[in-house]
Amino acid sequence: MFNVFVRPILVKFAARTEEDLPKVKAVAAKKMFPARGRRTFVMVNFVYDKAGMLLVSPVLMGLSGAITTLTKADGFVEISEKEQFVDVGTEIDVYLFGKLRKK
Repeated sequence: MFNVFVRPILVKFAARTEEDLPKVKAVAAKKMFPARGRRTFVMVNFVYDKAGMLLVSPVLMGLSGAITTLTKADGFVEISEKEQFVDVGTEIDVYLFGKLRKK
């Protein structure tokens, strides 16, 4: 939520230009479901398969808003309210929380 609501305001107050969040393309290793009818942000972890392909899987969620979920995540995926799910094998954009670890 910080990146969606707070960050743009802070950037504007600082009179800086908005920069896109760093992101990479990855392949969904597990099916991901959004909240029905709402844009959903799914915290994810990266892993490389044997061929070196970058895969993402959802971080197991605890209670809503649990900060421990963020500490376990490498980034997040945004799923539109119009999508029913992200299927296994789908290439998706992943917004990074830090640097991408190389294989």
